Amino acid sequence: MDCSWSSHLNATNSMHLLQHSGMTTPIFACNTPIAGEIVEGELNDINYTIQQLKRGRFFALVACDVHHCGFVAGAGLAVKREDAKQLAAQQALERLFFPEDPVEEVRRSGNQMREHELHSGARLPAIQAAETLAVLGDKLEDVHISAFQPLGKAWQAAISCMCLDTRVTGPSADYDRTVALALAGEMFMSRLRWYMRVPAGDPHEPELWAATWEQRRASLGKPWSGRTSVLKHEIVRLQRLGKQTSDEDEIARLLPSESRFETWQQHLEQAQVLRCSRLADANKEKKPGRAAADAPPVVRRSFRRAKPAEDGRRKELQGVLPAEQVREELGQI
Repeated sequence: MDCSWSSHLNATNSMHLLQHSGMTTPIFACNTPIAGEIVEGELNDINYTIQQLKRGRFFALVACDVHHCGFVAGAGLAVKREDAKQLAAQQALERLFFPEDPVEEVRRSGNQMREHELHSGARLPAIQAAETLAVLGDKLEDVHISAFQPLGKAWQAAISCMCLDTRVTGPSADYDRTVALALAGEMFMSRLRWYMRVPAGDPHEPELWAATWEQRRASLGKPWSGRTSVLKHEIVRLQRLGKQTSDEDEIARLLPSESRFETWQQHLEQAQVLRCSRLADANKEKKPGRAAADAPPVVRRSFRRAKPAEDGRRKELQGVLPAEQVREELGQI
């Protein structure tokens, strides 16, 4: 059964959609246009647990996997068994969020982080993630953008895809759905750049990544440290040196002229005169003052060899030091 991301399934349809359980059972395929490609979404591992309570009522609990990025659970209590399953399926589907345009929803979530107190830094990566999904739509495979409430009020969001035969997932969680989607875009963009072998200092250029996609695929298996690129024929970008200017007046101001040269010469002569005077003052001999004459004479200290009886060391330390062993030879020298 096909449905758009903005479709809201009612309780009757939800019962029909979630009544089949089993491993990797496609419950619905949401057609999501990403750069002209149709990406199908699936709910997998649908499992029901039904328990009959006292007074004949039935309690149903359903859990399903969402794009291998998390799970959603729903509960239902009713007199009839099928009604309990229907209520559980309806609650599970109400915990899922299907935006009309997933890529645009990620971009919108990033823009709303501009003034956020804690996560303003996620704005630019989330916008870049939306741009990358739009440009690399024909390169990335199995793209899924999910937002759901697993159990309570907290939202869990994830962006996942197959990039160069590797599963890349950017998960996040927050009590605000918009914040969760923006953080998912930030995490997804960081991991996607790593698996695409984009150096940390390179700018955001999804068009260039798409143009060199086959080169990046060919470089798989080679050593990768995340700092330097291993792509062939890559253009090395050097940062601009100095200030770019085309103002002739600015250039003329820096070039020496005749009047300016004379001014520089005068300043240089004045600096040389000041330096010579300072050196002369520093080298001028000073007459010894009264304080120097009254200073006490320096007493020379004399040293003698201590007698064995005056040696206060332990007996095992007497005469074993290297200096003591060569003392006689030093005395002869």
